[in-house]
Formats: sequence, structure tokens, C-alpha cells
Amino acid sequence: MVCRLECSTDDTTVDCIHSAVELIIGINADYLPADRAYDINGILEHCKVKQIEPVIPSKKNRTQSHDHDKNLYQY
Repeated sequence: MVCRLECSTDDTTVDCIHSAVELIIGINADYLPADRAYDINGILEHCKVKQIEPVIPSKKNRTQSHDHDKNLYQY
């Protein structure tokens, strides 16, 4: 199962991104495609614990980039 992460609020983007960690707590999926903005440690750590493969491109300012499935990301 694939779950695409999108968040829409009236708050700032930063608030939306950090609340995304709370959104994925109950998700049971194999993959988690999300925009580059969701490349935050909290989401990546949660994915690792839940054995969910994050399909999230690395932010440009990340010192160690990580790979993602580009074919799966386009969907």
C-alpha cells in the first residue's frame, strides 16, 4: 500500500510539516511518497521504525542525501 503525504492548513508551512509527523503515526503502508519539504528527521525516523520506505527527495541543504525511488515518486 502506498500513502501520499499532503497537508493543507491555514498555518505556516513549518507548522504543516511538523504536524505531518503526527499524521503518519497511525499509517500502515509500505511506501510514503512526499514532497521534498517533508524531508525532516522526524518523518524519516518514524518511517524507519515502522519499516515504511520513505519516497522523499532530499532537501538541497541536507549534508548527507538519501536515495528515493524516482519511479514511485512520480505517482
